[in-house]
Amino acid sequence: MGFGPVLEIEPFFIDPPLIQALRDRWDRTSRAFLLPWGHMVPCLEDVARITGLRVDGEAVSGITYADYTEHAQDLLGLDPQGDEDGDRRMVGRVALLEALGLAGVRQRAKETLQEYVQRAAGLARAAYGHDPKDTERVDRDLRRFLTFFFGKMLFTTKGDDIHCRFLEPIEDLDRVGEYAWGAALLAHTFADLSAGTGRETTVGGFAPFLQVWSYYYLPLGRATQVHPDAVPLARRWLPVVSTATYGFQLDILRQAIRDFPPLLVVWEPYVGVGDEGQPWVESGRPRFGRDLWVHYLNEIEPLSLRLAARTLGLYQVWLEVEEPRGIGRKTRGKPKMVDWHLRFPDQHADWQQGSHLVESDAADSLAYLERFQEEYGGRDYMRPARDAWNDLIDTLRAQLADTKAQLAEERLTLETLRTSRTSSVTPRPPWAPGPVLWVAVGRLSRRGSDRIGVWFCFILRQGVCRLLECDIPYVAFWFDGLRQGWNCDRGYVAFLKATHPLSPSGSQCDTRCVAFSGSGLNARAPELFSLSRVFPFPLSPSRPLGVPTVLGVPPPC
Repeated sequence: MGFGPVLEIEPFFIDPPLIQALRDRWDRTSRAFLLPWGHMVPCLEDVARITGLRVDGEAVSGITYADYTEHAQDLLGLDPQGDEDGDRRMVGRVALLEALGLAGVRQRAKETLQEYVQRAAGLARAAYGHDPKDTERVDRDLRRFLTFFFGKMLFTTKGDDIHCRFLEPIEDLDRVGEYAWGAALLAHTFADLSAGTGRETTVGGFAPFLQVWSYYYLPLGRATQVHPDAVPLARRWLPVVSTATYGFQLDILRQAIRDFPPLLVVWEPYVGVGDEGQPWVESGRPRFGRDLWVHYLNEIEPLSLRLAARTLGLYQVWLEVEEPRGIGRKTRGKPKMVDWHLRFPDQHADWQQGSHLVESDAADSLAYLERFQEEYGGRDYMRPARDAWNDLIDTLRAQLADTKAQLAEERLTLETLRTSRTSSVTPRPPWAPGPVLWVAVGRLSRRGSDRIGVWFCFILRQGVCRLLECDIPYVAFWFDGLRQGWNCDRGYVAFLKATHPLSPSGSQCDTRCVAFSGSGLNARAPELFSLSRVFPFPLSPSRPLGVPTVLGVPPPC
């Protein structure tokens, strides 16, 4: 019947985070995965090589019913279950296992997989018919097994019960091996991906298929190859089991796919791989590389391989696609019997005729990639994810850029002042200490005069306005009770004029004082405050440091 290779695949660890990360990328309109580097579509060659199922032959199509009571009783010896609509489409899983002699069979502690399979096979043989002449019972047991195999392994669906739609194709056991069950698996997988709500953690059909497909095309490190020569290819891989939480793994996988280097995508993983020992590949080769409609009874899906021409060694061109309409409708609320050959004759004829080969005359894929980004680049999963770390990094980068800009501005100002001081130092005039700027300093740093906490400045005789109006050439500082005379250059006076413009009004200036906070040119702009707020002068030079003082008596001229 052609199911031997797929039955040789050992129980496979399902990777829910990987399945969900792939489901996020499925586009129901184009029936393809939307990845940062373009469309990717699983094809018939993938199914044949990974599962060992036949992908050529008759389409798995025919008639579906709303009530399978007669078919289930005749072919399985079981009664189907009814639903709320009165339809009887499903058989119970437990009832089917009991008929197979496998009800309640579980792998025991410390029992190897091989031992468990042998024990289960022995129990099943005990329940099967032993008389070869009793063909009716032998055929019934075989149909029970195929129903369970299809419903719980090959064409899985949600829920515990098993659909009876398999009964029509397996009614004639001699024809079962003539159907393209691999193409049916692909149709069922596409239909399940397109009908998802976005919250599934698995995929309908043969779940290992999509996992192994991703191992070959997107090597994300989710499995290890342990049997390099085994066929079908699903037997070669051992999935990596992680103890991390599902949510954590899903976030990591989404980011890994989003940031996966396009140059590492494997577009043609089977180049150089022979067909020896794989008759299912040899027989299916005439259908490889073709756009087709694949069939699984009421699930009829387009295989749009033209959207992934790069998997055939061709350059990709942009193609407009529309979501297929009217495909995959269920019989609920419709006629109680549907012949899918008659409902979609064009799609059935397409499979029978083999449709057409995918071809491309493009010189490169650049135009396609540009159009792809225009069409899909705005979707959330196509853009880099933003998280707390990204926001923090951006904030720190912005702060660093601002700091660099401020530092460059301060360096430019300092260089300007140094140039001005070097070129325009005014020597002490012969009439000094003539108008004199006296500065008393408090809270002097222990390291000396490089850092000054507070400055109070007062211009004697002419006041602040005199300083702003003229270039006062002499400044007297009071440090720790010692008077020292320093020259004041024109650049510093220009700085005062720019930061504290006042009109020369003697009455105002004589009663005001200029206060500087900070140190040097980094000080804030001067502020005015009344002299009545400071201590009356003259003050003793022995006043303790830390108390701002103003000297109000100039030395005699």
